[in-house]
Amino acid sequence: MKRARALVVACLFSTSCKKQSAGADPSIIAKMTEFRDVMCACADQACADQVQAKVTTWGEQMTKQFGDVKPDPELVKAASEIMTRYSECFAKLTPPKPPPKSPLKQVDALVKIARDHAAKHTKHLVMSKLEATYIRADGTLDPEYGGLEVEFKMRPGPAADDPKRPIGAPVKAPSDGQTDSDCPHWTTRSGAWEAGTTYCMPTYELGPARCSVPQVWARAIRDQAPAAGLASLSLQQLENTTRTQWMFSITDAPRGIDFHRTYPDDCEPVVEQP
Repeated sequence: MKRARALVVACLFSTSCKKQSAGADPSIIAKMTEFRDVMCACADQACADQVQAKVTTWGEQMTKQFGDVKPDPELVKAASEIMTRYSECFAKLTPPKPPPKSPLKQVDALVKIARDHAAKHTKHLVMSKLEATYIRADGTLDPEYGGLEVEFKMRPGPAADDPKRPIGAPVKAPSDGQTDSDCPHWTTRSGAWEAGTTYCMPTYELGPARCSVPQVWARAIRDQAPAAGLASLSLQQLENTTRTQWMFSITDAPRGIDFHRTYPDDCEPVVEQP
């Protein structure tokens, strides 16, 4: 998509002036506007891909025709605005690509991959969900049962204060009407990521976690959790605070095991290796 956009506007940013100014031809803006309107009217990715292919072809033709033309400043401004809107419509119809496949089975390492990938998203996202199932005491996914689910949403806005609210009463969450559904949601089993999308409604922020999965496991073992078991863990924010805690559980009805504990996410921070 970036290549197509670059091809469309490449001729507009040339600094040489061997030919007549491209600003003399209003058909360029008209054509770009047409592409934008068609893209924004698309209802699925197949339609978006077809429009994108036409834009790429037209962009290549324009580059050959006006590649050495000095652009008209107004044309440059108009073209940039049109293509920005075009790109926004295209992005809404294109699901986020999953993080690169990784041979890693460590939950903490996989979460970092997801966080790094989400940081490149066009929106300013924060992690809002972290759930790992059937995890060994060393922090790795069980190769047969283990799974990881990570979700990202928009950063919550500041809560507006109601002057009539009594001191200490609950503060209503801000409502900004955000209903976009193109925020990333990823699941993985043994490093094989599957991408999806979720609503971007502002939410609380999770992570990066202070405690690693093995550190949480170590606490559970001290509380008599079966060290050879497979646990489910999730990181959650405590209500009306910025603190987080780990939910840890191992359930095995046939063997009479029903272990549930919560542990504060208060480990000493570890500097991540570059």
